[in-house]
This record gives sequence, structure tokens and C-alpha cells, in this order.
Amino acid sequence: MSGKRAKAERRMKAGAQADWSSLDRRMFADDVNWIYSTIESANSAGDVTGSALSLACMPYMARVTYEGSDLLRRQRPEAARSLGKKYAEQVASLRHSMKLLDDTHKSFESIVAELDSIRADHQHYFSNSLLSEITVNGLLVTSSRTVSYQTSWSMAEATSVTSDEPPSYRLALEMGQTAAAIANQFGYVPRATHLDGLADLVARFDNAETDEFHRRHYGELSTSEGEVLLLAESAINSAWLILEPAKADHRNAVFRARMIALCHAVNAIQQVLAISRSRARRAEALATVLASGAVNRVTGYRTLRNRSMHYGIPASLAGLSAHSLGYGLVEATTGRGFEEVERDLETALSDLSEAFGPAH
Repeated sequence: MSGKRAKAERRMKAGAQADWSSLDRRMFADDVNWIYSTIESANSAGDVTGSALSLACMPYMARVTYEGSDLLRRQRPEAARSLGKKYAEQVASLRHSMKLLDDTHKSFESIVAELDSIRADHQHYFSNSLLSEITVNGLLVTSSRTVSYQTSWSMAEATSVTSDEPPSYRLALEMGQTAAAIANQFGYVPRATHLDGLADLVARFDNAETDEFHRRHYGELSTSEGEVLLLAESAINSAWLILEPAKADHRNAVFRARMIALCHAVNAIQQVLAISRSRARRAEALATVLASGAVNRVTGYRTLRNRSMHYGIPASLAGLSAHSLGYGLVEATTGRGFEEVERDLETALSDLSEAFGPAH
């Protein structure tokens, strides 16, 4: 054992707390590699599939960019001042949208009101009540109004074009550039790996009359209640289907992204069913999955969920390593093994996706 390592262990035994700042940077670098790999592979999957995957992955990209910016502000405050800020509001909105009904700044009623306003904006802009549903292998992964909710853009803002570049492209570009700049400040150059499995995903854009779609897919819910479920369903299917091709090369990043998606989506589904279970289609199938051991175990790991969302590992955690599966966070926060919790997580996502069923 080296003298330096022996001293570190003695300090820990004497009650000194760990400094996990380098592991935070490692987690961020791993997330950037995963995001870069997914976006670059999606761009080579064809125009339709590439566009669908890019839209569905925007919240993941925003979370890494937002949390990475926060990490840089804490560790390199001077360097953080040069980060791109033009789309800071949209990045924050995309990242907050992942919380669904767990957002402490919003209530179920305020989210419903926001969805009502978005629907009215779409009706005014398009002069119709159509919903653009985006599916991958037949499963809903996002929609036109989901994207509006996530970005906080009105349709006029979302469709404005400057130099032949739509705002969504410029937003994605700024997020990519910001993530790379943060990595560079930490002495790291992002690396992308090609994800072969993304080419096997088949995406479709379809328009449906809003009320008809909601009655067919969600039952006799109000349209706004249905659109809350659509937000949750999109999060579940994206995490289950779109992230799977990245698992082999980016296992830690995929695990954490799936953990975040499942925990927030389950809470949203529970709240909708509590209000309207008797009117919801597939309510019994969804309720059965929500009551399962896999869902209840995973959603009970609140500390693990928080550590999956944010960089900034508390000094009180012990036994972590950049070389361990999940960095040792699962064992440190739940007392269970990574692979056990990963199996529960994947079972929960798969069963919920199946309970929602195909979009058509």
C-alpha cells in the first residue's frame, strides 16, 4: 500500500469525510459520453428516426447540461461564467420537466392549467385540434405538446427560423457545446461510441384528433388528465426503449437516467389514477404494476434517485469508486447490489410500458 493511500485510509478511520469531487467529474464525463453517443448515433439512423430520437432525448441532454453547469459553478466558478446562456430558460424547463408531478414548484392543478394553455396555443396556431404523436416501435415516446411543455416555447417561438435553423436545433447545439466546454474545463474530451441498436428502432410521426386519441388510448379522462399520463408514458417508454442500445457501453449513465424517469413517472401515474381510476383505460393493468415489489422497491430509494439526478456526492457516503458498477452508489444508499436493483428497475419499466400498450 502506498504511503499516500495509507494516510487517506487513516484519515477516514479517524472520522474525516470523503471528498468525492473527482468522482462527480467522472460521472459527468460518463454522462456526456452517453449523450454524445446517443445523439450522434441517432443522427445516422435516418431523418425520421433521428428527429424522433433527438426530440425524445432532449430532457436527458438538458439534465446533463444543467447539472454539469451547476457542478462547474461549484468547482470552477470563474470558468462557469463563459458558458452559453441564450437558451438557459429552455434548458432549465427541459430539466424540470423530468420531475413531472414531483416538481416542488408546481402542483397537479398548475400542470393541468399549463397543458390547457399549450393546447389552446396549438389550436390557435394550427387552426385545428390535432396532436402529433411520436412513436418508436409503436410506443409513444413524445408528442408535439409534450415538447412544448418541456421547452416552454409557444408554437410561434418553436417554429421561428433563423438562417435555416429551427430553435430546437440551436437549443440542442448550445447544450452540446456547453456540455463539451464543461468537460474541457475538467480536462476531459468527450468520446462517442456508435450505438448499433438505435438503427433498429422505427420511428413514426402521426397526427390524430386530440379528443379521439385520448379516448382511445386513455379512456374517459379529461384531455388534460390524459396529457399528464402522456408525459409519464413518454418518460417510461423513452427510458425503456431508446436507452437500451446504450446500456452495453454506458451502463452507469443509463441506469441513473432510468432511475430518474421511473421514479418521477410512477408518482405522476399514481396521482392521475387516484383522481380518475374508474375512468381510465388500462387502469387495472397500471395499478397492478404500481403495486408490484419491483416498483415499490425502486421508488423507495429516494437517496439513490437524488444521487442519480444531481452531481455532488455527499461526503458522508463511503465505499464509492469510479471503477464500480454504478460507482457503488446503489450499495451505499440501499444496501442492495447494483445488479439486483438494475433488474428491478428494468422489470418495472418493461411492465409499465406493456401496461400502457402500443399507441395504435
